[in-house]
Amino acid sequence: MIPLIRTLTPLGYGAGNLLDLAIELQADFTDWDLTDLHICEVDFQEVPLPQVNFSGTTFDRCKFAQGMGIIFDLTFSPDGQILAACGTDCQIHLYSVATGRNYALLSGHTGWVTSLCFSSDSRYLISGSKDRTIRLWDVATGECLQIFYGHQDYIWIVYFLPSNSLIVSLDMSGFIKFWWLKRDEPIFSIQNTPKAMVWQASIDAARARLVTSGSDGVRIQSLWLGKTRSINVPEGKQIHRVVFSPDGRYLWGVSFDFEVYCWDLQTDEIVHVLVGHRSRAYNISFTPDGERVVTTSLDSVRVWSIRTGICLRAMYPDYRSYCSSLHRAGEILAIASDNGIVELWNIDRSECLSTFSGHPLRFLSTSFVENPDNLMMLAGRDDGVIFSWQFAESEPPLACQEYIGHTSAVRSIDISRDNRQFVSCSHDLTVRLWDIQSGSCVATMTEHSNWIHQALFLDEDTVLSVAEDCKVYCWNIATGVVELLPTNQTAWLMGIAIADDRQRFAVGYSNNTIEIWDWQTKTCRNLTSHGNRIKMMSFSSDRQHLVTLSDDGIMSVCDYHQYTCKSTWSIASFDWSALTFLPNDKHRVAIAGRTGIEIWDIIIGEPIQWLRGHTAPVWGISFTSCGKYLISSSEDGTVKLWDLAQGKIIHHIVNIDRFVRVGTVGNPTQFPSDPRLLQLEV
Repeated sequence: MIPLIRTLTPLGYGAGNLLDLAIELQADFTDWDLTDLHICEVDFQEVPLPQVNFSGTTFDRCKFAQGMGIIFDLTFSPDGQILAACGTDCQIHLYSVATGRNYALLSGHTGWVTSLCFSSDSRYLISGSKDRTIRLWDVATGECLQIFYGHQDYIWIVYFLPSNSLIVSLDMSGFIKFWWLKRDEPIFSIQNTPKAMVWQASIDAARARLVTSGSDGVRIQSLWLGKTRSINVPEGKQIHRVVFSPDGRYLWGVSFDFEVYCWDLQTDEIVHVLVGHRSRAYNISFTPDGERVVTTSLDSVRVWSIRTGICLRAMYPDYRSYCSSLHRAGEILAIASDNGIVELWNIDRSECLSTFSGHPLRFLSTSFVENPDNLMMLAGRDDGVIFSWQFAESEPPLACQEYIGHTSAVRSIDISRDNRQFVSCSHDLTVRLWDIQSGSCVATMTEHSNWIHQALFLDEDTVLSVAEDCKVYCWNIATGVVELLPTNQTAWLMGIAIADDRQRFAVGYSNNTIEIWDWQTKTCRNLTSHGNRIKMMSFSSDRQHLVTLSDDGIMSVCDYHQYTCKSTWSIASFDWSALTFLPNDKHRVAIAGRTGIEIWDIIIGEPIQWLRGHTAPVWGISFTSCGKYLISSSEDGTVKLWDLAQGKIIHHIVNIDRFVRVGTVGNPTQFPSDPRLLQLEV
């Protein structure tokens, strides 16, 4: 089939017809070379496409299982004709600004793509990725011209220097590398902030300097001289994003506490503190006239006067915006939301001009409710709606009701031990407590100031939550009192896990440190694991081990009573989103991510079972207490129920985005009574 496709002319319907036939025959598309084709009207929505090379291929009215997932970077080409976007789908999407058409898909990276930069003549594009490589692309053909190897950590930023022949890159560990386009190895390297995690960075190419924000504060470094100086940050504040003004005189930064700061670099004094956002600002852009600065956050897009600091205009997109890029003409702003939607806005008229991406509604979290007569599945979607289905051994899932209250992606769901309530957390900065039977939201916690990743029951009256604001809160749901967990850590907070005895819990940080907390004594001790940044953790049911998974794919088995690490294993992929022990099994864990679901034996350090079926990354997994069933939720908009012993999908629940919600909090909308309208049994 592949040789036949390769012989086709680049235009016409030939390639699309053959691909339709391959899809009908359920062909395995792994590692297919589909470069330099013109593909018309092919529906890839139910087709796994692992490592398929689409370089140089154009798509005409094709459908994919997902948009771009979460978008990390947007950038206009200098000539203003192209908008490039990248994110968790490991690909780069090129859009025509004039038509809004997604005309090219650049494939090749094996990890999330985090940074993009065009050459000054708009001919080339460079990309940095979590796979630790940089790629050089020909914009006209979509061909990957060169791959640069050398970084040992995720690449945060890539930038063309003015000559277009030199590239500078920065990774999360603070290593800066310089590359010459005629070589695939760095010319030289320097480390910006040893032993500090870099959160964000910006380059002033004209003046050859770089500014970073991280766990050690804000620093400016000369790229050629190596000199570094620190910026005075207000006490108690953490700056997560920093950029130079176009004239190089000012430095702008946004804090975790919603403020936007402006420093005069000649005096090192703060000249503006911009207040108005109700959530953390994620990006800063400048108009070419140097008169205005644009900030995007989850609550609004704001235009400020650089001279006075006054907010000139506030815009409220339908979707929460956190990523942006300003066209050099100064009027067109591209913004991205956390669910992959890209919009173009005219900032002078406060008008949305067009929407570039589709709106694939993803399921990012899931859990089981176990009753004597049946099981209930819960799944949270990125529009904030939580759905439930009931099923018995021999019956397909029956849709029950919606739980409506969140307004953005639901990241975790945890069930109380009496199966009467569940707690959920969301990118809308809230933690909510729900009554399962009535569907009503019983209580809401609003203390977090950034995306909340996990909320778990510690006991029947206490919920722990962690977020990107680097805080752990203890919420007493009986009294409503919220307590901030004291910690001496200055590193980025990555995740949390609770032991089965509910007496201990673990908090993981970006400096490889894990805090093991004793809930009765309110004290903790540190355990050092392996790998870069402890991302996920799970306690074994025998209360002996804590398994951790780091951001760079290192699985560690720890004795949390002795505060020691016993063994480590390397996982092939980096983009993992979930980790949990199998119920009543002290030797097997399940991990889920971009490549699907794997069951690992932690004694031998090898995967013993692979569950494949999703066509996009898996974000959530949950087991029944007996370990017979597994439920998974994915960016492909499906929830799948698995028989673990057979490794088979029992039921496949498709997205329900064609139904309109009319309910309110406390009065959940009922689904249509016929479950066949909502699910497809496999």
